[in-house]
Amino acid sequence: MSPWDDPGVIADATKLCERIRDRQVDSRSGPVQVSQVLARLQPEVLEAVDAFSRSPVAEGLDAEQLAAEAAVALARPSQAIFQGDQYTCGATALEYWLAREQPLAFVETARALASPVGEAVLPSGFPIQRDESSLEQDTSGRNGLDRLMQSALMAAARIVEGSGAGLSGLQMAVLTGLVQGQDHALAVADEETAPRLLQTMEQAPDSSRFPVGLDWNGTDHVVLVEDVKAGQVEFFNSQGPALQTMAVAEFQQRLAFALIPDPLLAPLLATMPAEMLARVPINAQLKGE
Repeated sequence: MSPWDDPGVIADATKLCERIRDRQVDSRSGPVQVSQVLARLQPEVLEAVDAFSRSPVAEGLDAEQLAAEAAVALARPSQAIFQGDQYTCGATALEYWLAREQPLAFVETARALASPVGEAVLPSGFPIQRDESSLEQDTSGRNGLDRLMQSALMAAARIVEGSGAGLSGLQMAVLTGLVQGQDHALAVADEETAPRLLQTMEQAPDSSRFPVGLDWNGTDHVVLVEDVKAGQVEFFNSQGPALQTMAVAEFQQRLAFALIPDPLLAPLLATMPAEMLARVPINAQLKGE
């Protein structure tokens, strides 16, 4: 029996988060009862979620509902985290990364953004602020937590100028560094370089996840690559049905850019044209340069 199905584990988890256990959260697979997913979270994460549910929040926000949305996002990130009809695919991909890789930081960032002050600090140490417009219900299809997180991340990325409603590749490189706390390179894909980028992702450690830009039916779209194996790419798509797969050949044709962390850059520096690879250090952003 999975520990997630152990009645004792479920009872302990729901007791700790009893304020939110009966809440429901919408997801792409339908409404989720919070009590059904709490046992999937580690004890320290449950404690953080419970503390969030009891925290003071800005006027108009519901701490218990936001904590419930955080619990479901952490337990089922690919189904719960969603960009709706907004141009926030890049921010949503990194919201998903934070939930997957640093759940405590995810909860703390959400709690701080929801607080009366509305200020949070990303893992890199970069400060972000709540976008006050995210306090209002809208018709985007997103829940309150997604609105808070995505709007604040979008604003952080725009310390670098860009055009258009979404984020450029350079803005994504900056934001990825600020969220993940390490430098990245913006690698531009073409017929020659795309196979090398996919090979880098395939050979990366299992825990590696890569934000990439794709041509998505004629529009620019950012997804997060989870894995490359057996001729398939598995990725999180903030618009689609949770995790998706695509044949490597098609993915290469669609690939516009990939964000590669510094520790994985050496082979690409030796083989890619210099004009196709731009390192984007986060220290300059932290210093406001």
